Amino acid sequence: MAREQQPTRTAPARTGAQYTPPSEQHTRRMRLLLRDQRTVDGFIHIGDDEALTTFLGSRDGGWVNLTDVRWQGTTERLAHLALKVERILWASAIDGDIKLVPDTRATATRFAEVTLESGVTLHAEIPAPIGERMSDVLGSCGPFVPLIGARMASGGIAFGDLVVNQDAMHAVTERAPMKSE
Repeated sequence: MAREQQPTRTAPARTGAQYTPPSEQHTRRMRLLLRDQRTVDGFIHIGDDEALTTFLGSRDGGWVNLTDVRWQGTTERLAHLALKVERILWASAIDGDIKLVPDTRATATRFAEVTLESGVTLHAEIPAPIGERMSDVLGSCGPFVPLIGARMASGGIAFGDLVVNQDAMHAVTERAPMKSE
């Protein structure tokens, strides 16, 4: 008895714009502070030209993959961890080798005080066009807001450049920079 031949499937022809392959991906070290105050270090695979705000805001199904994972304060190490993005309070590139925002975003910055759900207040600069309302700036950021030179308002602990989950932010107040900033 002869087998029925399955029809061959072909990919649809590309029309219009010329195909551009995705940018090369690299492994980058990250530190994530979770909303339950646990901290995890690990590696992500991110494109050369991709910003951290874009990367975290565009995860399929809301998950981010980390490799070579270490939970701070423990000896626990994992080869791989899938982490729900909404559980991240803030994220930063340990080596400072990932840009926070796409190149098309504003290069001007404004000083702000950011109050988080935990009651912690941060002082930082937010990339924002001069004259634009802060609520419009925040609304255009996506799920994560870039903070440049973030430090705790009390105690002065410096965190550096990071992105903060908007759902964990309670208030943002524009302010003048402090002398030590």
